[in-house]
Amino acid sequence: MNTPVSRRLTVARHGSVLYAVCGLIALSALGLFDLLPAAEMFDAGERLTLSYLLVLGTSPLVYRFLDRLVSEHERQQGRFRQLLEHSMDGLLLTAPDGRILEANASACRILGRSLDELRAVGRDGLFDRNDPELASMLERRSRDGSVRGTLWANRPDGERVRVEIASTVFAESSGEVRTAMVVRDVTEQWWARAQQSLAALALRHTADGLAVLDADWRVLYVNEGFERVTGRRMAEVIGHHPPLYEYLARDEVQFAAVLEEMRRKGYWAGEVDSSHASGQPLRLRGRLVAVSQQDSPEAAYVAVFSDVTPLTEIQQRLEALSDYCQLTGLPNRVSFERQVDERIAAMGHDRSPLVVMLVDPDHFRAINESLGLQRADAVLSEVAGRLSGIVEEDDLVARHTGDSFLILLGADHTASAAALTAQRILELFRVPIEVDGHSINVTVTIGASSFPSDGDTAETLLQAAETALANAKDNAREGFQFFAQGQDQWARRFVQVSSELRQALLHGEIVPYYQPIVDARTGALCSVEALARWRHPERGLLGPQEFIDVAERSEMISLLAEEILRQTCHDLVELERLGGPAITASVNISARQLAAPDLPEELEAIIQGAGLSTERVILELTESGMMRDTDAMPGLVSALKARGMSVVIDDFGTGYSSLAYLRFLPVDGLKIDRAFCRDLPEEGSSVALVRSVLTIAEQFGLTVVAEGVERPEQAMFLSRAGCQRLQGFLYGRPMPAESLLALALDSHRDIGTAVGRP
Repeated sequence: MNTPVSRRLTVARHGSVLYAVCGLIALSALGLFDLLPAAEMFDAGERLTLSYLLVLGTSPLVYRFLDRLVSEHERQQGRFRQLLEHSMDGLLLTAPDGRILEANASACRILGRSLDELRAVGRDGLFDRNDPELASMLERRSRDGSVRGTLWANRPDGERVRVEIASTVFAESSGEVRTAMVVRDVTEQWWARAQQSLAALALRHTADGLAVLDADWRVLYVNEGFERVTGRRMAEVIGHHPPLYEYLARDEVQFAAVLEEMRRKGYWAGEVDSSHASGQPLRLRGRLVAVSQQDSPEAAYVAVFSDVTPLTEIQQRLEALSDYCQLTGLPNRVSFERQVDERIAAMGHDRSPLVVMLVDPDHFRAINESLGLQRADAVLSEVAGRLSGIVEEDDLVARHTGDSFLILLGADHTASAAALTAQRILELFRVPIEVDGHSINVTVTIGASSFPSDGDTAETLLQAAETALANAKDNAREGFQFFAQGQDQWARRFVQVSSELRQALLHGEIVPYYQPIVDARTGALCSVEALARWRHPERGLLGPQEFIDVAERSEMISLLAEEILRQTCHDLVELERLGGPAITASVNISARQLAAPDLPEELEAIIQGAGLSTERVILELTESGMMRDTDAMPGLVSALKARGMSVVIDDFGTGYSSLAYLRFLPVDGLKIDRAFCRDLPEEGSSVALVRSVLTIAEQFGLTVVAEGVERPEQAMFLSRAGCQRLQGFLYGRPMPAESLLALALDSHRDIGTAVGRP
């Protein structure tokens, strides 16, 4: 506390100074007496007395003077200490060896330590002694006496702060060397500068162009990416409108839309045309961002963009590729439908007729599998070339899917004109196609639809043509058929049933039902025919008439037949395991399966995979299916028999084969169709036909099964005429595996007793 008492104590502490001053006054007084004119009036003693009297008279004045000096010194010292303590900068007093002697509060705050902690750790605890910046600063301070620089300082919590240091060496009055250090926390400024530097580095080296524009869309700044993309240097564009703006401003509607979007969202993103300094067109993709006045009073927009011209060109080429078949060079289905819709739209109210044709090569899968993909592709290319050469200039030929083709006959093509074109196409393919020394006979089937009667869009016209093609193939291949009303209902049913059937196969809803086949002489169960049934989750048990036609027109017939065979084999194995007889089973093979080149291997794998002998399986092939490829059929039947399976001709007599063809087919038996057994034994022609079949079968050593036996008199006649096996409702309706098991295990029941044996 600065009180009079304290000041007196201070003066008392400096008494030697007071005595010295009084002595000086006394000496001065003695010297003064010597200078006076009347000095000789006083002797030496008197002069000394007068000097001390003078000292005593002036001492209060001297005391007050010294008191004022001490007070002023204390005030200055207090101000200096307040200055040090309230400084925002840290102040440290250090020794040459790095010890910290003093530090103000700001230094403690910046360095995160108390004064005692600073004294304890010293300079080496604050800064990394291996830091080259520290070594450089110490060397410069030693050389120049002072230094300024920045260092990373370590806080006790592990955090690092960037500090700016000004350090000066000085000597105290005692001669000891000291260092005064001023420390300032510049961490935020350092990071801000670092971020600015990194941002500038990123802007300089980014591939994207960047431009800062003012409110009038004039350039304030561009980066090097801008120069690379546009070919224009910064000096050329500063203060001018960029090419981006010039292209936007050309289209007032587009420019207004850009400005409106920026007003609503704060930015606009998209693509725009521009130009390179060389004059080459550019396609730029990027965004324009509106800048607020708070962020920058000068800048109004920032444009960031990249050159997508090469990508646009690639996209255009890809679009062209996606519209054309690479094999044939023809437009694909997507392109075809688009062009058809464009022609229809261009007609307006003038509904001139158009015809859409779907041309499908017959049995192309066999060509593919027998000749290989490369030769099959060559065949397709030749088909495409022939079709392109037969149409007129206004017509359009396209690749459909797989091996089929589309033709659009131009305006004013009537149905009769389209029929003539179809006939020319059919005749065109009567000439074989030559590929690598192979002469390949290719026939086609054509379905057609007309605009506007069969549809008013490309999609509906194509659907109608597909329906007409399916019906043409059912009636007779190598033919032509227009879409007829009512066919679309079947098409809708086809789509629905095929979709449900595919799910049914996945979920195990397709199961075999077994109809007994008995020995005509003994009436004993000797075989069964496996017939497909569909356990529909909503409609209940469905017979084959509900789905087989759809399965046959799709690839699912092969999957369905394989599933029936697989389950049948498992059921026969289970029947034998439970003590039942080792009966055989007949399964139907579809015409589509017959075209598969590896059919014998596939069937053998399924049968053996179930643990059943192939001798227990009888394959039923229809006459019509076998006649589709008469040249390959004998070899296929022989391959099936070589693997132990028996082959019989189903529904014999209903097809268009001749009896003489049996000489070339190594089959094991025949099945007489139910149509010929229905009127036995009363109807004479039926009797004659059945006897003829049985006679021929006997001559060829074939086993005969008569279907549709429902009455005892039918069974009696057939048995006496020499028919070995009988099948029909008289012996049992198709039944699930559980019922067949019960029937086969009932050893006391003779199925044939109901009819009486001859």
